[in-house]
Formats: sequence, C-alpha cells, structure tokens
Amino acid sequence: MRNQLKNIARSRGLENAILLSILLFLFNLIFPLHDSTILAIINELLVFLSVFFLYHYVHQFLNSKVDSPLTLVLNAGILAALIFFIVSIANSILGSADNSKGIGFFNSLFSVLLAFVFIGSIVYIFSTFRELFFLRQKKILAHSIILCSFSLH
Repeated sequence: MRNQLKNIARSRGLENAILLSILLFLFNLIFPLHDSTILAIINELLVFLSVFFLYHYVHQFLNSKVDSPLTLVLNAGILAALIFFIVSIANSILGSADNSKGIGFFNSLFSVLLAFVFIGSIVYIFSTFRELFFLRQKKILAHSIILCSFSLH
C-alpha cells in the first residue's frame, strides 16, 4: 500500500512537471519576446515552477538509484558534455544577437527547445550532486559509527 502511494505521488509529480513544461513551451511560442514586465514575470514564474516540479520528480527517481553511484556520475558527465556541445553550436544556429531582422518562428522554436534541454540537464546534474553528497554523508556517518564501536571494545 505504501509503495503504491509513492508511485502515485511520483506520477503526480511527473504530470505536474510535464503540464508546466507544456505551458512554458506554449507561452514562449506565443510570446517569443518578453518585452513587458508582466510577460517576463509570467515567464520566470513558469520556468521556476517547471524547474521545481522537475527537480522534485528527478530527486525521487535518483533516490531509488543511489545503490549505483557510478552510473549517476557517468550520466551527469555525459549531460555536462552535451550542454557544452549544444552551447558551442547554438550561437551559430541562432545567429548573432545584433541581428535586427526580428525573431522567426523556427528560431523561437529552436531557442525554446534549447532552453528545455538546458533546464533538464541542469536539474539532473544538480540532483545527482545532491544524491552523491548525501551518499557521502551516509558513508562518513557509517564510518564514524564503525570507528566508535571498535574504540569501545
């Protein structure tokens, strides 16, 4: 029963993250330039909520995968390399910032998809760092308990 409730909560977190990501995607396609303050605040609020729910889901997912920290480190390294690759080619695809011909639909679509890849990768990398940090704390605590038990004898 408890495992079923965890699965329901996990799927609810994924649904919230997907829903807010879709809203953010549509908002950025409808309003590609956030020139008014209200549009910028709405965009930032949608980005923050998307990151929050995505982080909450990824944290629960990685919490169950802590027994194999090597795969977490390898996946985080691959995602970091992917981010560097995408950032290095994004400027040539998107064009220079001083281009005054306006923003096109495909340019806006590509920049939104690039932002989603960046957000997802960063959330996964920070969740991995958090899990590895807690794994290190558990290891230090277990090592301290073993040392204390040996010193008592």
